[in-house]
Amino acid sequence: MSKSIESKELGTAQGMFGKITVGQTEERRYLHIEQEREGSFYLIDGKPSHLPASQYTAGFLPAGCHFNANTKATNALMLGLGAGAGVIALLSNFSQLHITVVEIDPAIIELSCRYFPLLTYYINNGRLNIICQDAINFVQTHSQAHASTHFDFAIIDIYQGNFTFAGKLREQSFLSALNNIASLIVVNLLPLPSKRAFNRVIKDFDRAGIKLKISYPIGDRKKTASKNISHILYSQVMTAVPGFEPYPMIPEELRRVFCSDYEAMLKRCEEIEKPSFWPW
Repeated sequence: MSKSIESKELGTAQGMFGKITVGQTEERRYLHIEQEREGSFYLIDGKPSHLPASQYTAGFLPAGCHFNANTKATNALMLGLGAGAGVIALLSNFSQLHITVVEIDPAIIELSCRYFPLLTYYINNGRLNIICQDAINFVQTHSQAHASTHFDFAIIDIYQGNFTFAGKLREQSFLSALNNIASLIVVNLLPLPSKRAFNRVIKDFDRAGIKLKISYPIGDRKKTASKNISHILYSQVMTAVPGFEPYPMIPEELRRVFCSDYEAMLKRCEEIEKPSFWPW
């Protein structure tokens, strides 16, 4: 019989999409919306560290490498906050990166900033800006009113449960506006129920002029059914940075495990093939 993992509740709130809970085990602090985990971090000395326990965040790091965001000022947009796992993964690895996060739910922003203090740290040092607004409205308004402002890359990291990719995020008006304000589009595509559903998302982006070219499958294909694997999709082929090793600031033993997983993820990178027919 496996040993159960004891968890204690740190804080709760009623959010727009259900009850939000921040909890903690001996190893991790996490944020749930209802029963769905929206991000977590390993603990070091009892506090949330820079290292997310959310495996998908490794798939965002090639974007920072591509833009040499440790030596060149880089401006990114992230749609969706959760616990801030993706945000902290990027900011802690790329010293010249600034991120604007758009999150619709004020309760998520309040709880995340309270219980994941690295978010407040990066806000205070001027590298993180969190805006409470609907992501679709932000992108469309920004595209119309700030045509001269451009993001180096934009990440869609919005999940509302039920293993679906929200229909509004696939609308042509939104995707076209996003394509206007960002040089590179990155999509966190959580597990979908079928290959047909995956191809439908690829088609919708293609119709908006965004050709998703490569995918980083998140998870061990030998142990995980393919339908349960997340994919981090990119609209460009990524440029590797020789010698880049993530999370130099964390203890060596923990970092070594993560670096091994990161290298394995890079090797699993796949070219996205356009389906022989588009699903309708």
